[in-house]
Amino acid sequence: MQEDGKERTVLSDRSLQSDLSRLRGKRVLITGGAGFVGSRTVQRLLELGSDVTVLDDFFTGREENLPRAEVRIIRGSVTDETLVEGAVAGAEFVLHMADRNINVARKKPAQSFSTTYGGTVSALRRGGT
Repeated sequence: MQEDGKERTVLSDRSLQSDLSRLRGKRVLITGGAGFVGSRTVQRLLELGSDVTVLDDFFTGREENLPRAEVRIIRGSVTDETLVEGAVAGAEFVLHMADRNINVARKKPAQSFSTTYGGTVSALRRGGT
């Protein structure tokens, strides 16, 4: 349980593979939702009737990957804890998928580490249970 009295769950990729249907009709925040995997997860959740918000800095993700009329988009970095805190406030579930692609990770490993692991810490501290 969080300080605000709300329970939230952060799911990993492994648990997503097993069963997205448990998110049917739920309020879901997806970090990195405009990327390749994230945008497909957004689409599946919309098919399930979920209320989806995407937090993405659009560094590698593309806005055209998202069905804009059906998704709330928050532009910004998952490493911005204040932004993450606001984004998770209305979410029942947080799916942390923000990452840099392999080409960026090889060229700028510190930036990739910050997004992947710093973002994970931010998501867990601000919204996870």
